[in-house]
Amino acid sequence: MNTLANDIERIVKDGIFIDVKGEMFSATKLLKVSDDRCPEPITLKTLKGLCDYIGTNVDGLKTEHLLIIVHSPDSVSLCQGIDPTNQKRFNFVNVRLDKSGKDFPYGQFIDSEAFIIKLQSMFQEDGDIKELRAFLSKLAVNETIQTNDDGISQDVVVKKGMSGALKESQTAPAIVNLTPNRTFAEVVQPQSKFLFRMKATDNKLPLCALFEADGGAWQNVAMKNIEYWLGNNAGEISIIA
Repeated sequence: MNTLANDIERIVKDGIFIDVKGEMFSATKLLKVSDDRCPEPITLKTLKGLCDYIGTNVDGLKTEHLLIIVHSPDSVSLCQGIDPTNQKRFNFVNVRLDKSGKDFPYGQFIDSEAFIIKLQSMFQEDGDIKELRAFLSKLAVNETIQTNDDGISQDVVVKKGMSGALKESQTAPAIVNLTPNRTFAEVVQPQSKFLFRMKATDNKLPLCALFEADGGAWQNVAMKNIEYWLGNNAGEISIIA
């Protein structure tokens, strides 16, 4: 038994160090054994919740090693700088905006009444929202409505009365400046341009739709707004947006 133990010890030693003409070489790359376990990240829904976590510091994190990353207008994370011992970055908190039932159906034609309700509940009271809402409110169910579309602007002809003899023509707004609620409530919501379009239906109110017309530039503005808010509320932690 002792002989076997000595052989195993010799094999282990020979496998680690090799003597070549009096110089010692390692046959195996040595790595420091470290505990790289990390708890599951906390999931939050508000930026304030993230700041509360940072302020209380219940987990005893070293703030100088922390980093806030703004991934998108609805996603932020709190992580640690790369650990030099294992080259890993640990994620402690994920903040995800709760958008359930709060997304406007951009690019889809919907009933004008439902369109007005969504304007009222999902947009800020600024920009051209009052003018757009006033235009839509003039369309009544008991009136016959026709739309003339030249590809750029849309003229709406409203026929009133039983015979339709009374007519009123209006030009629908083409490009409108609106401010949807589409990032975290703590920050300033970015305003952007939208293309407003209508689609005629048979003797009914027209269907309405909004198409984003800023090429997604609002997302960069929203991320900068998040960075600014966190810079004033998250202490001395570095922020990347």
